Amino acid sequence: MKNSILLFSILFIVCFDSQACSTPVFRYALENWQPSLYTAFIAGAADPGNADQKAALERLAEADKKYFIRLKELKATNAELPDKTTDDPAENAARKLALSCQKPSILLYYPEDSPLAEECVSLDLTRNDAVKLLDSPAREKVAAELLSGVSAVFVMLGSDKPEDDLALFSKLEKILASLPSEIQLSDMAPHETVKDIPSYSPIPIKIAFSAILVPRSDERESVFSKIVRKLSPDTPETESLIFPVIGRGRLIATLRAKDISKETLSEICQFMAGPCSCLVKAQNPGIDLPFSVDWDSLVFDPKAPAPPPLPPPPLAGIDEFVANSSGDKSGNPGAEAKTPPPSSPAGAGGQIRFEEEKSEIEANELINIIAIAAIGLLMAIAAFILVLGRGRK
Repeated sequence: MKNSILLFSILFIVCFDSQACSTPVFRYALENWQPSLYTAFIAGAADPGNADQKAALERLAEADKKYFIRLKELKATNAELPDKTTDDPAENAARKLALSCQKPSILLYYPEDSPLAEECVSLDLTRNDAVKLLDSPAREKVAAELLSGVSAVFVMLGSDKPEDDLALFSKLEKILASLPSEIQLSDMAPHETVKDIPSYSPIPIKIAFSAILVPRSDERESVFSKIVRKLSPDTPETESLIFPVIGRGRLIATLRAKDISKETLSEICQFMAGPCSCLVKAQNPGIDLPFSVDWDSLVFDPKAPAPPPLPPPPLAGIDEFVANSSGDKSGNPGAEAKTPPPSSPAGAGGQIRFEEEKSEIEANELINIIAIAAIGLLMAIAAFILVLGRGRK
């Protein structure tokens, strides 16, 4: 009986502790979520005598695995490409697509942990496209804002109507400026301040939102725009597209002009400033965008001690506890349970749906609460039986 009560107590503490994270989502993302890698496949044989193609390959090789990209070359001949399948779905898709490439190309595939893992953006193998893939002025501004302590940066890709863009951008800025005084920072007690939030970075913690307008005519952003717009296929390229970015370049949602209202933006910003109940990046909405930034060296003080390793994923319910306790089907005791990914962070057709992702997170939290309540009830029953047994003695 005592062993049973001890087990119930441990379960209760573990479940309760997994919920306690006063760090806001945006801050936890900045300090802990490593960006996922995009894969750049080189399709077609580059001409050794072509200086432009050689420069493109050199730029990509310099960035290989250093930032957001891993470089792979499809070395098989065209006749072999479709038949040489691998364990990498992106590479299999790239091999098929390579057959239709009329000239050496860069086939950029989204991170394998994203719902668009088998989707790609096709670019020419030129120095110009390689440079625009690796970086752009807008991304430099976003990174600078995030590293200054801004909670989230809302990027607006312009439409084919610049005057309408200016009006919408002004509305966006005005709403964002009004939100910091209304947003509640995480689950903090009345006597707590931002100084009570655990952090290993010298970057200040604050509630602040900024916005950046990227005109449609800006050729320097053409590749970045193409990458983002593929995440929202329901939005015509002639329309504006707005998306908040947090942490180390994680896009949380895509919004159209009609979505820009104080109610919608307030809800998204409150989520980003709320407690980080899902420590695992993949269980949060969004997708990592390509940034050529050495985040660790800029987020943390290089002279300070290294931050401790991430805690294990939070317990999401009784089923996962059983899976973790008994091990996986392969017979590996205690193996980490394979938690199914959220229902496509890109939703139907690739559109990033904040509401769907937020609802799923809330559902997981409800499951946790029910699990905690059930364990608490079992503890009470066990304690009652123990006391009753002692009374009979």
